[in-house]
Amino acid sequence: MTAPLTFRLLGQGIAYSASPAMMAAAFAALGLPHRYVLADLPPDAVGEALAQVLLPGSGGANVTTPHKLAVAEQCAELSPDAALLGAVNCVVPRRGRLLGHNTDLPALEDELRALRPNGVGRAVLLGGGGAGRAVEVALERTGATHLVRLLRRDGSWARLAAELAAADLVVNATPVGT
Repeated sequence: MTAPLTFRLLGQGIAYSASPAMMAAAFAALGLPHRYVLADLPPDAVGEALAQVLLPGSGGANVTTPHKLAVAEQCAELSPDAALLGAVNCVVPRRGRLLGHNTDLPALEDELRALRPNGVGRAVLLGGGGAGRAVEVALERTGATHLVRLLRRDGSWARLAAELAAADLVVNATPVGT
């Protein structure tokens, strides 16, 4: 029999997340005794949450906004994609160390190729966090010819209407709508 493990979702303002219900259904369908819990925490509590991931009985953690960059800095080892992006969305405990992965990048590349098999010309990216970094690299890797990034914090958001009018693809990598 498989020993029960606890998996976590690390983020802030994530009470809306359907992940615990989805993961509970997946574990039940597979006959696994695991549980998946939300860890809704401020940035100064990320280190403590990652220490819990290293405890016996922990299976690992998913990471969401706004902690992807901070978690990457605290992992002992990063997968190539996580190192490239400086962002982690999946943490696995191994031999007392945290291994950070980024599954956003390959998933985005696959989706962009499926959505736009002939490539993307002018893309507009909304957002600048860990997910935004993954979108930017995925667009580069899939051959987007021009990328415009719009952020609220630097004032570029004011160009939104004009940039959208000229775009043939818009990607929203902000937490709006979650």
